[in-house]
Amino acid sequence: MRPSQKSRGARSAMKWRRAGSTWVDDVSPAREEAVIWTLRLIQISHHNMQLRALLPALVGLATASTIEDGDTFNLMALRSASAIHFANFNAALSSVFLRLPEQNATCNSESDGSATFYLKDGGLYLYDDNSADPQQLFVDRSGMGQGKFGYTTGSQAAPRNSERETFELDEYDDLTFNGAGFLACPSSIGGAFSVWVSAGVENPGGNEGCLGMSVRAVKNDDPNSCVYTQ
Repeated sequence: MRPSQKSRGARSAMKWRRAGSTWVDDVSPAREEAVIWTLRLIQISHHNMQLRALLPALVGLATASTIEDGDTFNLMALRSASAIHFANFNAALSSVFLRLPEQNATCNSESDGSATFYLKDGGLYLYDDNSADPQQLFVDRSGMGQGKFGYTTGSQAAPRNSERETFELDEYDDLTFNGAGFLACPSSIGGAFSVWVSAGVENPGGNEGCLGMSVRAVKNDDPNSCVYTQ
């Protein structure tokens, strides 16, 4: 339905146009594509259980939401026409993965296999409401680290040359580290993809076939508290 004159007046700075059968504001063209794809997927998901399970996250792509410090969220890879598109981030063995068969995390309730994160003062953490010293993400962009992306546990010191701050979400809730994006490299443990921060190396860690990707945060208002393996 097209916005009423009253609602349009309340947002006089916006220009409205159609995205499929839906009206969207002209100030967020990137959202328009998400709306269109969400509508298409809703139409076909009735007969497809896997797509039906993805719809809550996809709807989040089409609606503007602000994730603030302390809010919990999951992370999802976006790389069209690839094996990692819409894959959730997993955490295990002090590293970060996509499509890892088992995290083997210790959680308050049964895990769906996805890691849950939150931001605080530029730091990125794994959600654990039972610990005053949660697991924290780090990046090593040195010549040795080549963008290594992992996490420490408890009072464990960050590895040499690593950094822990300047993670942030942009206006579309896409995650970056000091302005840098992310890579996913195939053929890791269990057939998973290992996740790296882009540090100017096309295939870090001796990997081959790494893919650049966007990383979208999807707010999770019912997080599962977990401790992930070291």
